[in-house]
Amino acid sequence: MTPSLRYFWFIFTLLVSLTAGRAVTLTPEEQQLANLLTTASGQQRDKGAMHLDERLVMVARARAMDMARRDYFGHVNPDGNGPNFLVRATGYTLPGTWSTDRRANNIESIGGGYMSAQECWSELMKSTPHRTHLLAQESFFRNQTSYGIGHYYDPNSTYWHYWVIITAPPAPVSALSIASPVAGAKVTSDTLSVRGSVSGGAMFSALQLRLDTPAGAGTWMDLTLPTAAGVGQWTATVSGLLPGVNTIRMRTLNAAGAVAREAVCAVRLVVLKPLTVSVDGAGVVTAGFVGTTNREIGASYKISATPNAGFIFDRWDGIPATPGRDVYRAAQSFVMSEGLALTAHFIANPFPALAANYGGLVGADGAAPGESGGIFMNVTAGGVFSGRLVFAGRNYPVLGRFNSIGEALVIIPRSGLPALSLAVHLDVSGVERAITGSLSDGTATFDFRADRSVPTEAVQFTASFAPDVVSPVAPHGYGYAMVTVRKDGIARVSGVLADGQAFVVGTYLTGEGRIPLHIPLGGGTSALRGNLQITGENMDGTVNYNTPMSATVHVAAGGRYVPPLAGVPCVQFGGVNSGEVTLSQGDLGGDVSHDFSIGTNSRITFAVPVPAGWSLSVNPRNGRFVGRFIHPLGGVRGFSGVVSQRDGTGQGFFLGAAEGGSAVLGAQ
Repeated sequence: MTPSLRYFWFIFTLLVSLTAGRAVTLTPEEQQLANLLTTASGQQRDKGAMHLDERLVMVARARAMDMARRDYFGHVNPDGNGPNFLVRATGYTLPGTWSTDRRANNIESIGGGYMSAQECWSELMKSTPHRTHLLAQESFFRNQTSYGIGHYYDPNSTYWHYWVIITAPPAPVSALSIASPVAGAKVTSDTLSVRGSVSGGAMFSALQLRLDTPAGAGTWMDLTLPTAAGVGQWTATVSGLLPGVNTIRMRTLNAAGAVAREAVCAVRLVVLKPLTVSVDGAGVVTAGFVGTTNREIGASYKISATPNAGFIFDRWDGIPATPGRDVYRAAQSFVMSEGLALTAHFIANPFPALAANYGGLVGADGAAPGESGGIFMNVTAGGVFSGRLVFAGRNYPVLGRFNSIGEALVIIPRSGLPALSLAVHLDVSGVERAITGSLSDGTATFDFRADRSVPTEAVQFTASFAPDVVSPVAPHGYGYAMVTVRKDGIARVSGVLADGQAFVVGTYLTGEGRIPLHIPLGGGTSALRGNLQITGENMDGTVNYNTPMSATVHVAAGGRYVPPLAGVPCVQFGGVNSGEVTLSQGDLGGDVSHDFSIGTNSRITFAVPVPAGWSLSVNPRNGRFVGRFIHPLGGVRGFSGVVSQRDGTGQGFFLGAAEGGSAVLGAQ
């Protein structure tokens, strides 16, 4: 390279370095001249195809600066180099049929001494050679749609202002790509063959490769740069990949040493080790896992176990221990490690023998409504359970599946409150015929036991709840309940408490003869809770009635109720077809009694004289009686209760003006 060419190349490189990393922007003067070129009314080029080329801009600027600094004006510089040669020297490709003479010019128009772009353009248009070039008035110039504009001002030079316009056919677009390996590929060797392509190779000064491993960035290595202006192929071998993500980086440098094009390809070096998966019992695991297969160390995998008919999944052995891992869950995720061996165990399904309804109480007897509840669930032959939890005055659906050891955890969301955590356990051996567990509300934990319901004969019972003699605020009357038990053990309990609070609920008859009750009342502020115990023909038990004002305990007593045949009274009150109703307390000022007779179809008739305003009837289908009377303090009051076929009595209540009273049916 001659000293003068080195000088021009220094100017060109300086200009390139000043704009490295950002798009070339013309100065206001250059932009005005570019506008005149591209919008001229006589322009014969396709104006839509005309575009600014950054290399042509750099050559045009370098030419303008060179003329000013070396104080000459011409298409050929003092070293004998013309525009064609200087443009080709930057790597820009001109047609091969054009002259290669160092002084040749097929692309440049220049102006000197003009104070503005408009003045420069106007003067150039007066020159036939310049007008022919700039407006492409000859076909030779028509495809010169790439252009560059340069302007340089130096008041110490002869012409002060130097203007350069270069046009040329579009140069091939430069590009760089990595064809192999494919981005994201998994590789198993630490040495790779890499290949790709680069176009416009003559525009670049270097082609480089770097390998970045998980240990850090590598060192740039120079590759052989294809010299063809078109697409050239390159190949390289990289080694030293480490397990994990490795990034292959390619770049080309332009004449100024700045990055021109980049290409990146990330691959993962995987280390494969054998994974052994075996099956114990009747079942299968996810396809492709059984036996010994090679798996990537550190990679995450999912595997699931599916039992055959008549079996259930038991547990996983060998699954990596992680916080919260439940080896009794069939579907698992794990991270592969060396020496890993998994076994899926299956056992005969124990749940068909355990499929039933289960019911029981949560928390302690007598606890406040917010600290007690009831649980009622059905378990299927597949170990799935569903039902409801009654807690703190609300009903919540419960759904889950027991694992092979009969355990499950159900999280129950609550609006505006911490979620409930229900841990349940079913004795899969069948020895303890119950579901046990605990309920946590985030603050306290409450134990529960839900006993198994068993098939039985369809039966009915009536029972009364005696007044709480200890509580000074408890009503004096008897609450009562009517109980219907179906053959499948499902029970329906309905009735009225002595303060007039009615209730109805579905529950179960357990194998121990208990009927668990937990009934939210008063919008959840109160609750009736306890067990009714059936022993032969009798029904007994204790129930707790908690309200915001009091907590009372009531003894339940009753027995089986059998609807009578047609023409037969539903109950005998001591004497034959006769009885007496007695009302007590309830602001009466003393007991009030009246005799009656009970006839066929349980019709009741008062003895003469019939008390004014009184009535009494018994429903033979369920044993409930209702009546009316005129209270001494005024007004008609109602009373109700149930009869007991066990002892030929009836107990109920009525509401007085300030206190409740009892209504008792018995022998005369």
